Formats: sequence, structure tokens, C-alpha cells
Amino acid sequence: MSREVSEALRIPVVGPQVELLELLANQGPMKMSDLAAELGISLGAVTALADRMVRAGVIERKRSTTDRRVILLVQTDHGRQVLQNISETRSAVMGRYFGRLTDEEMMQMENICRKMLGVEKSR
Repeated sequence: MSREVSEALRIPVVGPQVELLELLANQGPMKMSDLAAELGISLGAVTALADRMVRAGVIERKRSTTDRRVILLVQTDHGRQVLQNISETRSAVMGRYFGRLTDEEMMQMENICRKMLGVEKSR
């Protein structure tokens, strides 16, 4: 499915780059060290990831207004649009796959996924 979404979008970001964009969308500007911790990757890996994403125009580096030594990664307008396109395309692709399931089958699928992930269903 992931490949199908990427091919449908012809987007400048893939895999962990999408995850980084989603983090910035949800949490706002972040330090590279915080992103590395959230993504579970090294600071060097985040730096390389950020370099590619800056070149693609989906994020930019900005100095913190409270501490000039700190560099924050910030999502650009183009990055927000790319993430919106990803979300819409992902929903369409998921609809094609899961739209064939009955409500009962969807509940079974949800329960199986929750069990695999060790997540309790909220009551």
C-alpha cells in the first residue's frame, strides 16, 4: 500500500520523511535531538533526513527565538500541502482495500491489530 500511495502522489518525500513531517505537523517546530528521540534514530540520521527534506522544500531550519544556539526544524507551506496530499491519497487507497470488508470484518480486523500491538480497546 505504501508504494501505491507514493506512486499515486509522485511526492518528494518517502517513509521516515513522512513520519518527520507528521511529527512537525502535530507538535510544531522541533529540535533535531528531539526528533531523533521520537523517531528512534541517531542524530546523524536526522541530519541527513533533514538535509534531503530542506532540499525538497518541505521543511526549513530556523533559529529559536529564545535561544539562538538552537536550530529548529519547521514545516513549510509546501510541506503542509504535501502532507495533506499524502493523507488524502492514503485514505483513498485504504478505502479501496478496506472498503470491501463488512462492518463485522472491520471490527475483527481492529481487534486483531489491537491484539498484535498490545493496545486495549477503550470502552
